[in-house]
Amino acid sequence: MVNARNQGAEIRLILVIEPNEERFDIDGKTECDTRLNEYKKVAQAFNAETGYLALPKYPSLNNENIEKVIKEIREFKPDILIVLSEDERHTEHKIVHDIVMQGVWHAGRPAFPALGIPHKTPTILKAEADNPMREPNFIFDISDVIEEKKQIFNIYGSQTKRKDLVQAITGLNAHRGLMYHKGSYAEAFYLSEFYYG
Repeated sequence: MVNARNQGAEIRLILVIEPNEERFDIDGKTECDTRLNEYKKVAQAFNAETGYLALPKYPSLNNENIEKVIKEIREFKPDILIVLSEDERHTEHKIVHDIVMQGVWHAGRPAFPALGIPHKTPTILKAEADNPMREPNFIFDISDVIEEKKQIFNIYGSQTKRKDLVQAITGLNAHRGLMYHKGSYAEAFYLSEFYYG
């Protein structure tokens, strides 16, 4: 996304889940406020618009949640949509993947007129987070922006203080670059052109 921003792409970041999770060292409201503040700073780093769906923790795959995604897609009309891969181990990430993919499908259909004019998002990029994707088919060299990526990741202090996510993701990026001959660091995606039938 750093490269996309540098090339003048219009970016919209959507925070799907309300980050209100009580932990042993912090109450839920403080955690939520901290994570929302971090999200806004990351959006600023990308010169991105923002959207916030505020779905509850571990949301259900239901019409109410899917309709929120449909509305976002129809308002922004993306050419490319990036979502975490279904290969993610985190249960919430998998559920969000499924909700978003249903939203992509229904946003392009001539249905749900109250949610706006249908929009067919032609390209979906499924991304890896902190564990490798099984079968990526699009590898993108990010060697020239890896330091900036690290700086942006470090904005998520509430996450990086719990585990070294910067080291984890840059290690994965180094692995992808080496194994796919795509520079010193690369991001892996599963790219699909979405067919609506």
